[in-house]
Amino acid sequence: MDSINVNGVLYETQLFDLPRDYVSQFDFIDFGAKYGKMRDYCGKVFGTYNGLHIEIVEEYVNKMEEDNIPCLQADITNLNFEEDCVDFSICTHTIEHLPDLDHIKKLLESSLKVSKHFVLYTWPFFDEDEYLEERGFIPFWSTWDGHVTKLKTIDFAEICHSLGKTPKFYFRDKIHDSNHTSILDIKSPINSGPYVEGESLSKEMRVFDRDIYYEVGAFIGCGTDEENQIHLDNFLANVRNG
Repeated sequence: MDSINVNGVLYETQLFDLPRDYVSQFDFIDFGAKYGKMRDYCGKVFGTYNGLHIEIVEEYVNKMEEDNIPCLQADITNLNFEEDCVDFSICTHTIEHLPDLDHIKKLLESSLKVSKHFVLYTWPFFDEDEYLEERGFIPFWSTWDGHVTKLKTIDFAEICHSLGKTPKFYFRDKIHDSNHTSILDIKSPINSGPYVEGESLSKEMRVFDRDIYYEVGAFIGCGTDEENQIHLDNFLANVRNG
């Protein structure tokens, strides 16, 4: 039996077969669901709350069970699905916790295989960490020791292209200068939260001349180009209206 390191904890892992009869009861799958909060998001944006939420950490699974959220405890990088069992799948702020790009690729392959229409991924924006560090800053999410794979947009694009897919990227909350609460002094301790005046290390005020964001997302269609564009347009319209 193999193991996977998630946030410094080793979990035993073996291939988990999920039969179509079970998975097809759901409209979507949430990979790395934590407490299952994306259920409400999918209800508002995609019009369905009927999802299967997969998570490896027992504490989170127990909480979802208490809240009557359909869930399964499993390693999201070691699942075997039949094709096209659900309409779509999501994975939000999870892949940065995986050990390496190979595990991210395994997860992406599974999510693409099981989804009829599209998959949606989000993660913290790591693309300009070197630029910020050279100026004495660090995003608070880059101080977290659980974020072991600081995935850049180009990394994700290359994985998608190796699988024959072209992601559509979108970016949320542009950061114009160091006054943004997500930006900390580079000497800030590990696992720091957003900047709090009087509590966090003091920082200089600097305007950034690079495009820096809080979050990056990737929308990947699983159908024809025309179908993919329709789903992407509907998604972006719902996000703007929300």
